[in-house]
Amino acid sequence: MRAHICFAVAGVLFLACVAAPVAVWSGVTAEQANAAHKRAYDLGEPDVEVIKARLAAGQFGEIEAEYKELLELYFADVNYGWRFEEAYDLFHPDNDMRMEWLDAWVEATGSYMAYGARGLLKKNLGNEARGGAWASDTSKEQFESAGEYHASALEDLMKALDEEPRCLPLYSALFNIAMISGIGFNPDDVVQSVLEIDNRNYQVREDYMRSQLPRWGGSYEKMTEFAKASLAFVDLNPRLLTLAGAIPADAAWYYKREGDLDRAIALYTEALKFGDHVDVLQERAECYVEIDELDKALYKHFGIIGPPSIM
Repeated sequence: MRAHICFAVAGVLFLACVAAPVAVWSGVTAEQANAAHKRAYDLGEPDVEVIKARLAAGQFGEIEAEYKELLELYFADVNYGWRFEEAYDLFHPDNDMRMEWLDAWVEATGSYMAYGARGLLKKNLGNEARGGAWASDTSKEQFESAGEYHASALEDLMKALDEEPRCLPLYSALFNIAMISGIGFNPDDVVQSVLEIDNRNYQVREDYMRSQLPRWGGSYEKMTEFAKASLAFVDLNPRLLTLAGAIPADAAWYYKREGDLDRAIALYTEALKFGDHVDVLQERAECYVEIDELDKALYKHFGIIGPPSIM
C-alpha cells in the first residue's frame, strides 16, 4: 500500500504544478462552480417510487413522456444535467428495480429508454456480482458472472444509443463495463463521442476521469490534462472547474484508507478549491468524525453550497 501512497503524492505534486494555475486562467471561481452545482441539485431528481409504480402498472407511455421531456430540457439548459443523470441512475437493484418490469417495457415499446434502463440494471447487477474487493481478492466465478451481465447490458445499451445518441447518461455505463469486465469500447473513444454531441457535459466527463484513475490503469497526468482541456468550455458550464479536484481527492482517499487523516483532510481541502463535490465533502466529514471534530464534520459536509436538496 505504501507504493500507492507515493504514487498518489506524485499526482498531487503534478496537479500543484500544472492544474492549480488553470483555476485562475479559466476565469471561473470555485464560488461560481458551487452556484452552478447548487442550481443543478435544486432541480431535484425524478421520484423513484413513482417510476416503480408506473413500471409495475405497465404505464410505460407516462415514463417515456417524462424522459423525453427531460432530454430536451437538458439540451436547452445544462442545469438539468444532474436530474438527467439521476433519471437513469435509479435503475439499480438498491431501488428494488425488477428485471421483469424492464423486460415488459422493452417488449411493449422497444424504445431507447426501455433498452437503456434495462441495460443499466444489468450493468449494476454485474457490478454487484463482481463485488467491491481488489481484483486479487475477487474470484474467477465473480468475474465471469459480472462479465455475463455486462455483455448483455452492452447489447441493450448499444441498441438504445443507436436510436438516440443524445441519451448521454448511458455512456457512463460504457466506462464502467470497460473498467470492470474489459469489454466494449475504449473510454477515450467514448468520451470523445459524447463531447462531439455536447461539449458542456459535466457528468460523463467526471465518470470518464474515474475510469482513468491509476488503480484502473490510467494516470493522474492524463486526468489533469483532461480536466485542463475541459476548462475551454467552463463558460458554458462552470461545474467543469470541479473536475480538477478529482486528483487530490483520490490521493486523499489513499491516505484515509491508511488512517493518515490529517493528510487526507488537507488533500480533500485542496480538492474543494476547485468547487464543492458532495462525495468529497462527505469523505472529509468522515475524517473529521474520526478525529472527534464533530462540529467541523457537520459544517464541512455541506460546504459552500449549503445542504442540497439531495441530502
